[in-house]
Amino acid sequence: MRSYSRVNVGSLYNVESVEKSVEDMQIEASRRGYAFAVVRPGGDRNFDAHTVSVVFNVDEGPRTYIERINIRGNTRTRDYVIRREFDISEGDAYNRALVDRAERRLKNLDYFKTVKITTEPGSSSDRVVLIVELEEKSTGDFSVSGGYSTTD
Repeated sequence: MRSYSRVNVGSLYNVESVEKSVEDMQIEASRRGYAFAVVRPGGDRNFDAHTVSVVFNVDEGPRTYIERINIRGNTRTRDYVIRREFDISEGDAYNRALVDRAERRLKNLDYFKTVKITTEPGSSSDRVVLIVELEEKSTGDFSVSGGYSTTD
């Protein structure tokens, strides 16, 4: 996780760098299958030397697996069309990067007005349910118009 820290030895203390480091570490832990990892920064100020030591404590928690993928809002689009855009399936380790990729792929299909993928707790602490919420676009509109005139 050290490579995801934006805090460098000898640099000026910057709260935004610490917060961004926490966010990056949580994203990386999620990619590794620890969806509920908690990263806590701790600091130790040395007033005499005018320095701050920053330590990141990472509690990965249990590795998390996908229990189910629930798809909502698809009335015309079949489930398999949506599921084929996922590189993960039920039973696989949760990986936020692959979930984000599936969300991008679904948006790129241009079948949906909105695509949102969220998680809910599963049946046990190491399980998560993916909720795929969609709003379909009109994919095929057909209209006919005509007219005539009685004058030559």
